[in-house]
Amino acid sequence: MSIEVLIVDWAHIEAAPPNERADLLEEAAFGEETRPNADEGWTWPTRSAADWYASYEFSRTLGSYKPHFWAGERWEQLRDFADPQLRGMLDRFASVLFWHGL
Repeated sequence: MSIEVLIVDWAHIEAAPPNERADLLEEAAFGEETRPNADEGWTWPTRSAADWYASYEFSRTLGSYKPHFWAGERWEQLRDFADPQLRGMLDRFASVLFWHGL
């Protein structure tokens, strides 16, 4: 329904103290200080010191993250009932989607 890509300079994130990294990513993902680029869908930060990230929004999407949210919620409810081998594979796959893993 919605795809938005956030591209960051990972070295910039890793150079920050660990307790500040989530805030940096949140600023990049949800900060209001961005400007559209001539290329459709790209936005860049307005502050020159924030040249470590950019985002791309695909056009003609609905802008909803609900399917992703509900998929995660359902997995939390079902994971204890999954075969241990399957649960391990899905947990490894999903852990890279979250900052601190599972």
